[in-house]
Amino acid sequence: MLNKAGFTDEMLELLRSMKGKVFKSYECTSKQPGKYADGNLRINLSRFAIDVSCDLYPLDGEPAGFDEMTWLSCEYADLKSDFRPRVATEPRQYLVNEVVTSIEIVRDYADHDKGAFVFEMDVALIINTKHHAYSFARGIWFSDSISIEVLPKKTNPGKLCPIDELRVDDDRTVVVKRSNSML
Repeated sequence: MLNKAGFTDEMLELLRSMKGKVFKSYECTSKQPGKYADGNLRINLSRFAIDVSCDLYPLDGEPAGFDEMTWLSCEYADLKSDFRPRVATEPRQYLVNEVVTSIEIVRDYADHDKGAFVFEMDVALIINTKHHAYSFARGIWFSDSISIEVLPKKTNPGKLCPIDELRVDDDRTVVVKRSNSML
């Protein structure tokens, strides 16, 4: 059975609507400011905001005894509303002030033991501007942390969980693939 964990069609349409808007800032809480977000963050644009979170997703098939993993999701937020971090600390705001030129979604696919357990998940949201790529990526498996990287344009994010970590060291067959799609 295929387990799909990621942005819905409505979420993808919301993310697509960022193109051409000014990416004013993002807000989050973290023990490592600017590097990770504790479970959720807010992207502030010129006309609206988007709250991005890393949520638990139930799995069918329970490989190796686990029944859920984290996945990225997002929702529209009014600029006038306050950002509500999951962790009860004061959020910090990071200024950007760049026009969004494109949006990328990074997706992983893994097939364990010839279809016994298959999943496809969105692992990162990359916001491209004229000068930078802003990567917001989920942690591995059960972590609800979102890694944040600000990179020169056309640089691959370094904090994405390597796809090779999905491989197993026993006699099961595992096929893994990573793809990027532009919205």
